[in-house]
Amino acid sequence: MGSRLHFVPLLDAGPDGPVCHLLRADDFNILLGCGWDERFSPELLQPVIREIGQVDAVLLSHGELSHLGALPYLVSKCGLGAHVYSTGPTRRMGEMFLRETVQAKQASSDFDVISMEDIEKAFSDHPWTQLRYHQHFKITEGKLAGVTLTPFNAGHMVGGSVWKITLPDGSDIVYAVDWCHKKERHLNKGTVADLTNRPALLIASAAGCLAPSVSAVRRDTEMLEVIIATLRGDGCVLIPVDTAGRVLEVALLLEEFWAQEKMAYPLVLLSHTGSAVLEQAQQQLEWMSDHITAAFGAKRDNPFDMRFLKTISSLDQLHRLPAGPKVVLACGPSLECGFARDLLLEWAPDARNTVCFVDRSERGTLADTLQRHVAGPEQLVLTLDVSRRTELAGAELEAYMRQQGQAVEVEAEDDEAGGDDAGAAGGAASGPLSGAPSLRASLLRREASAPDGSGGVGAMGMDGVTMGGSGGGVEGVEDEEEAVVGLPVLVDGFEPPQGCAAPMFPDEDEEMVEAWDAYGSLAAFEAPGAPLLSGSGSSMDAGCYAGSYGGPVGGPGEVRGPQGGAQQAAAAGGGDGEPEDEEPPVLRIPTRLVASRVALRVAAALRFFDFSGRADGPILRKSLADAAPRALVLVRGSDTERSDLSRHCESALSDLRCAVSCPRPGQAVRVLLLPVHTVFLSDALNRSVGLQRMQRYALAQLEATVGAPDPHYPALPQLLPSTSERSAEDVFIADSAFGIQLSHIKQALFEAGLESVFQGGSLVCGSVAISKGSNDKAHLVLEGALCDDFYRVREVIYSQYSVC
Repeated sequence: MGSRLHFVPLLDAGPDGPVCHLLRADDFNILLGCGWDERFSPELLQPVIREIGQVDAVLLSHGELSHLGALPYLVSKCGLGAHVYSTGPTRRMGEMFLRETVQAKQASSDFDVISMEDIEKAFSDHPWTQLRYHQHFKITEGKLAGVTLTPFNAGHMVGGSVWKITLPDGSDIVYAVDWCHKKERHLNKGTVADLTNRPALLIASAAGCLAPSVSAVRRDTEMLEVIIATLRGDGCVLIPVDTAGRVLEVALLLEEFWAQEKMAYPLVLLSHTGSAVLEQAQQQLEWMSDHITAAFGAKRDNPFDMRFLKTISSLDQLHRLPAGPKVVLACGPSLECGFARDLLLEWAPDARNTVCFVDRSERGTLADTLQRHVAGPEQLVLTLDVSRRTELAGAELEAYMRQQGQAVEVEAEDDEAGGDDAGAAGGAASGPLSGAPSLRASLLRREASAPDGSGGVGAMGMDGVTMGGSGGGVEGVEDEEEAVVGLPVLVDGFEPPQGCAAPMFPDEDEEMVEAWDAYGSLAAFEAPGAPLLSGSGSSMDAGCYAGSYGGPVGGPGEVRGPQGGAQQAAAAGGGDGEPEDEEPPVLRIPTRLVASRVALRVAAALRFFDFSGRADGPILRKSLADAAPRALVLVRGSDTERSDLSRHCESALSDLRCAVSCPRPGQAVRVLLLPVHTVFLSDALNRSVGLQRMQRYALAQLEATVGAPDPHYPALPQLLPSTSERSAEDVFIADSAFGIQLSHIKQALFEAGLESVFQGGSLVCGSVAISKGSNDKAHLVLEGALCDDFYRVREVIYSQYSVC
């Protein structure tokens, strides 16, 4: 009796919902994905949390939220300690996805389900193994000892993987969710059918099985025509995109078009992590298409070194661009939060503008509502709840400072009038925070005295503004020079020189200590595995994490959220970087959420272009039939998609007795693995074996005896040539999945010197007609006189399908 597998979909809601499945074997449990949605509801993860203690490994296929969004929560809040396996880009881009989403949530709500510290812990401190495509990684320790993991290119996203899990007994399990069969600008095509011969279990997604084939050239042309028409009509184009996945394909398309046509309209990527994502893409060319790697190898041409696409990280920077038509790729494809939602509120009422969707969104989101809207004579009006952060001022600021146990001194200075005192200790604030140097010094003292540098954060949330250091800025002040004029003292006890024109800090030269060797001074260098989010010359520019509405502003190498958290970002590969210098004091400006309900009139044009990067219906049906698994489990997708694909696979794989299942969340599927025996063929027996090619297989008939094990393979039984007389009976074998192809018979007859032609569905060779059986694809019917032609044709057919 063979071993049993149990497959349980823990989370599997709809075609775009979170992915989280549990694969149970006799000795181990593997978690296939740990996705979440943008609502970040802990109640949704309860089925996963109940199984956390039994999980021995986690396999991640893609870097988007639906595949790994719950990893920080499960690691930090639920105690997930299982080892994580993925490709390098999945790990690095997954971190970008989470950082972008968390900052967007914090800018519009008191979001505290996961923090930047939780993301840091999951992606830097947690045990993680990064694999390359086609790398056979055999686990040698723990409950998974003997299991081999192999990732294959899935397309869809950089580093996206189709996993093959090889059990110790040789059985193969293929996990293929979200893969693309087309070669794209930045990715090679993925495949499922060629990974292994007849896997014991194939887990595949049914999402998109009803989608027709889409011409990429026609799609790109139509989208560019819509964009050009909108720009020439004095309108703006909003393209909601994800953080670090399909946005790369759209960005390459627009960058190429802007370069070819020499477009003068602004092309912008609006994202907290946009600069980091593009820099990571520049470093991951080896994971991309053959065209990109060949161009880089020949000309050192990096397509993600964008000349026309500009990255910005706040709405203030966008508003400072010249007024007029522009194209903006804004993060937040669901339009539930993020920059895409903010721009939609501004641009939707203008009929000159256009919103271009490039992927389907999860059911129930604002993007899904707009995509399902059918244009009519009346404009669409939506009632939306809008929340934004504003800085505290006046009585609110004074009350907050008293709540924190500090004396508040507010002095307003007017540079043109000569400066006037606006308040005393404990008085009310009468102006903005930027005009209160005493209050700033008070906050700086508190930051310096805090043991952890956080300075304490109230329930309203705090936003960080770096004073000094590269990349720092004052949120809400358009010109940094205006923010410092009139601030004579920034550190208590330091007297600036007379006539100074700007705020000053004390500067004391430190003794320079240099190390020397026989070749001279030892130059400082950056150790391998430098921090992913470092300062100058890093993957994250200085303003990368500067959010709108008082969003977090981080100094070099630091990520700061509205809740006051600050931590060093670790290296993408999980290594330890060099220690950073001590950060300058950080002034945290208190903010509060202002909620309102607005009626959004959607006058802008709404268009959809499919850049989802998933296999379409015809290819999905053909690939699953070609894979010919012993058991097939369909996940994701709507009920209609699952039902349709299930019926097709049951019909196509009926001859192989393949069990097709469409389990609901929490419903277990049991798969019996047939026992597999591995033997060693002696040299004498191996020389006598004649393999016969049968479609995708090579077969031979053996008659042998079991002998003593070979000294080089003592664990395997050895087969020796049989001493008995060999059976004279032939064995005929045909692939019942494909049947006998008459075209193959025609080719075999031609090679044997016999001419044949197709007539009325039969193959005619002389006076012999060859046709398929009416009820069985693996049998042929020969009709004709018993002559030499009949016996010659029969002999040719026997030679093709006989295993002697």
